[in-house]
Amino acid sequence: MKIYIKNYIKTLLFMLLSFIIFSFIIVFIRFYTNITPKTIRIISLISSSIIYLISSLINGKRNKKRGLIHGIIMASIYLIFVLVFKIFKQEILLSSIIIKIIIIILGNIIGVNI
Repeated sequence: MKIYIKNYIKTLLFMLLSFIIFSFIIVFIRFYTNITPKTIRIISLISSSIIYLISSLINGKRNKKRGLIHGIIMASIYLIFVLVFKIFKQEILLSSIIIKIIIIILGNIIGVNI
């Protein structure tokens, strides 16, 4: 059990660090170019989906078994974060939540089989 908790913590730290790096990149792109907010939203959706996929692949590879269960647990952790942001009145699209949950679960399943 301790091994799984360490894997989740490492995965969440990787995701956090990746989000910070991508956020700085997006801020610099937005500051130095004339990109519309709609384009930034699309770039953010794609980059966050890639981060979730890579982190769930890493998590599945570290756990080495039960990819579906670990994917559901990781998706539940993601939903908790979404609910916390929803409390602060942040607008979050339901379609992006569903896409990211599917990506997290599939990434864990594929990560176990790598």
